[in-house]
Amino acid sequence: MARRIGRLFAAILLLFCSHLHAQTGHVAHGVGAINQSMAGAGTAMPLDATGALFWNPASITDLKSSEVDVNGDIVRVDSDLSSAVAPNALGPGIPPRTLSGTSPTDATTSVLASIAWVHRPKYSRWSYGVFAATIGGFGFDFKNNGQNPITTPPPPNGIGLGDIFTKYLLVQAAPSFAYEVNDHFSVGIAPSVGVSTLKVNPFPFTSPDDANHDGFPTYPRSNTQVAVGGGVQGGLYYKTDGWHLGVSVKSPLWFNAFKFDSHNEVGEPRSFKFTLNYPMIVTTGIGYSGFEKFTFAADVRFIDYENTKGFDQTGFDPTGAVRGLGWRNIWVFATGMQYAASDRFSIRGGYGFNGNPIRDANAFFNVGSALVTQHQANAGFSYRVKEHAAVSFAYHHAFENDITGPFQTPLGPIPGTSVRPKFGTDFFVISLNLKFE
Repeated sequence: MARRIGRLFAAILLLFCSHLHAQTGHVAHGVGAINQSMAGAGTAMPLDATGALFWNPASITDLKSSEVDVNGDIVRVDSDLSSAVAPNALGPGIPPRTLSGTSPTDATTSVLASIAWVHRPKYSRWSYGVFAATIGGFGFDFKNNGQNPITTPPPPNGIGLGDIFTKYLLVQAAPSFAYEVNDHFSVGIAPSVGVSTLKVNPFPFTSPDDANHDGFPTYPRSNTQVAVGGGVQGGLYYKTDGWHLGVSVKSPLWFNAFKFDSHNEVGEPRSFKFTLNYPMIVTTGIGYSGFEKFTFAADVRFIDYENTKGFDQTGFDPTGAVRGLGWRNIWVFATGMQYAASDRFSIRGGYGFNGNPIRDANAFFNVGSALVTQHQANAGFSYRVKEHAAVSFAYHHAFENDITGPFQTPLGPIPGTSVRPKFGTDFFVISLNLKFE
């Protein structure tokens, strides 16, 4: 029953969603045009329902009115995968000369959607909200072009992994409840449910098999599977004399295992499973609105990948299965500024930086998940078309970054080999904001 509900929920929420290419590891760096243009800084500065609900449910008590946001993103990806193998790296005469090449990903453009609603009843200290969005994921599709060693077929017909395809997507829906303790201090909580989908080919997180007895085990292929999970977020919000302070803790989203039905080298059925949770995120933020027309916000965020199942380990187990992606914890710094040029028109800009969760040594294990960008620039504006209706636009650019490491085997890295994934993105975001008395 849980899997059926999960599939229905995923079908509804993923209708307008495709691959997400986030820049703080696989965690969404911001949501909606307003929060995106502030580089995701919003824990202590609630400028709209979307950013407030996503980063700090307690802050919705400081919104001026009830409101609904509808957001759409177009994501453009610039990514490729290169590799090289030196002469004799795989044994005497194998290969006889240097092999090298590059494969661009076929997954280049995505469309995302999110929605947020906040209700602030008159004469009540309670505020309520609901948020639904794609909050994490990645997707790559590297084809064998006959030149890139890592995308050539597995032995004995090649020296690589074959075509590499990954698609992971995580959608979250969360009701929020906030209470204004007094005119300065609020608390909030947001239980959440998540639905994720995963497809990876070849699938390295299970043991390879040699059912055809040719001496060359291969990893099976997977179909798309769904997992359902849940967690909770809590927040504190304080404001006084133009200063705003916020703290938010997102628990991990704990998921049941993806369960795959596949087949071995000779077509016999086999099954396997893999668990991929969403990490705990702790954020502190500060904002200032004491200057006329100017608003400033800054966030510091900690993402705990090292204690998140699926990301916490890497390398091979005794059966030859890859243990996980092996990501390290990262810190995120986001800062943004808003200038209200008039009652109708506001402009924003922001800059963000995050650590790279993937070590060079683990590049081989992340050829289908190399989310390695670290610097991002953002800009946007809002225009109020009517008293209670506004449209907002944002542009986000994550500068290209890459990592380089050796081919890996259960016996260790292979000298004379290298694999280099490269990744960068551009976001174009539009939001519609409707306010209610």
